[in-house]
Amino acid sequence: DEESGKTIANFAKEHNVPLIAYDRLINDAPVTYYVTFDQKKVGVLQAKVLTDLYPEGRYVHLRGADSDFNTTYFTGGNMEVLDPYIKSGKIKIIASDQCLGWYRNEAYKFMKNVLKETTDITVALAPNDDTARAVIQALDESGLAGKVGVSGQDAELESIKYILEGKQTMTVYKPIKTMNEVALNFALDIAKGQKPETNGFTNNGYMDVPTYFIDVIAVTKDNIDSTVINDGFYTREEVYGTSSK
Repeated sequence: DEESGKTIANFAKEHNVPLIAYDRLINDAPVTYYVTFDQKKVGVLQAKVLTDLYPEGRYVHLRGADSDFNTTYFTGGNMEVLDPYIKSGKIKIIASDQCLGWYRNEAYKFMKNVLKETTDITVALAPNDDTARAVIQALDESGLAGKVGVSGQDAELESIKYILEGKQTMTVYKPIKTMNEVALNFALDIAKGQKPETNGFTNNGYMDVPTYFIDVIAVTKDNIDSTVINDGFYTREEVYGTSSK
């Protein structure tokens, strides 16, 4: 949690121990390096895929937990794409809220409440795959699964299968193997007295933290083979249930 992270960061600084924040940034505390995915691009890709397919209509926008620092970036990326459509009147946000704790049941309750008010929904922009599947469950109970565009992130296997079935529109693949390798190399460089190579900075309220941003990839039914399967994230058998299509 946030307070424990601050305690660890301050302890590390007091004892001159370099600290690498991995995936989640520690706010308002001294951090030596930050290794993360391009979180804003996650949000950009979610909204870009959906607006390309659904450039007009009624959108439901569920963001991640406001207590999560990354939600700021995901939502910022979403809105960077959506704002011009909203201002032009092509897209209307009919419901928007955070998903407390990123809990699946909160996403489900949110979508059920929206559906009580209206079933005229073009897109449900969900922040990750787990919440996306909760949204899809609610849509399915109203006979709308596969008829409403739904985003996600994390490229979870169940959501990859939902994409193939047409229930989920897209997800965002974040190559965890690459992030692990970068973080390990950072630690090795520091141990050797070398300065790791970064490609940006992230302000955490205390300092501009040297950051290494790892690229992310939008996954749709058209590029599952060339992304998560080609990268070895899943086998063809795991995705399709057989060694061939």
